[in-house]
Amino acid sequence: MKNIANTMEDAWCILGDFNSVLHLGDRIGGTDIQDAEVRQFEDCIRACDIQEMQSRRPYFSWTNKIVWTRIYRVFYDLYGFSQAIYMANSLSDHTALIIDTPGCPKLKSTFQFYDMWIRDSCFYPLVTAKLQGISHLGPYQKLKKFLRLTQVALQHLNRTQNQNLLLADPTNSKFQQNDRFLRDNYTRILSSVIDILRQQCKAEWISYGDDCTRYFFAKAKQRKTASYIYELQDEQGNVNQGFPAVATILQNYYKGLLGEQDIQRCNIDPQVMSMGNTLTIDQQFTLCAPFSESEIKAAMFSTPNTKSPGPDGYSSGFFKSTWHLTGGLAYTRYGEQGMRRYLHNTSY
Repeated sequence: MKNIANTMEDAWCILGDFNSVLHLGDRIGGTDIQDAEVRQFEDCIRACDIQEMQSRRPYFSWTNKIVWTRIYRVFYDLYGFSQAIYMANSLSDHTALIIDTPGCPKLKSTFQFYDMWIRDSCFYPLVTAKLQGISHLGPYQKLKKFLRLTQVALQHLNRTQNQNLLLADPTNSKFQQNDRFLRDNYTRILSSVIDILRQQCKAEWISYGDDCTRYFFAKAKQRKTASYIYELQDEQGNVNQGFPAVATILQNYYKGLLGEQDIQRCNIDPQVMSMGNTLTIDQQFTLCAPFSESEIKAAMFSTPNTKSPGPDGYSSGFFKSTWHLTGGLAYTRYGEQGMRRYLHNTSY
């Protein structure tokens, strides 16, 4: 499997009887599964950069009526919405396995800024060029148009300089060596990180997870397709497939659970408000005061690059690396207007 994975460039799927367990709960009725028994299989799956496909129906795939175990599996890398259906046992001690690949619309991918673009020689000329020609716009419109134009240019830069280089020239020996070296190096680093996290206590895991670093953001993205609900059973017992049908079922369920929205509402009683603590006039003016340029810069530079990006896809690394170009634009956007108008606006 490792040899196949090293030469595989397209989406691939592998299934069948592996005659080995992968998790501690994959066998009942026999001897208990030890960590050493699953370690080799886990390392192989991690090295191949594949994951197990979602499954339905019975969990165990083989039984002799005394021991039940799961040795039939399906692994994939890009078949996001496929499901493995394990059929019930009949005369054979093995379980039939069916792969269901329903038609599903491709979700629109979101833009995300990568720090590696900063090291490209075309990055700063690209940003400078997009700042020209927008001086006649207001602060909000200027920042909105600049980020949109820069996003398109960065995506083009990524396609031409950092994406599919080996596919465009598959016989290039230099590209092949670099691809093999980077793939092996990434696998070793990722394996070491996972081994370290396994040895950490639960409190440290929760603490590091709350940091919202890019590593956990990437792991959540990797498991994103596994959390999609493509089919759901309604109140009448009918199984509906497709995102629109699932959304309708969930919406109707919570409407019945929470009730309809009450249009008639009473105004807030001033006497009730006066019974609690209130802000003084000076405190109210302080909240409405505009941010200074030093405060905006300090807040931006105190945010690590590994923090998850905002809704527009730009991380703090983009603004920190281009502060000599975009610092004034950020100040006019957030400093002069004080973010009063767009305080609750989470998108540009």
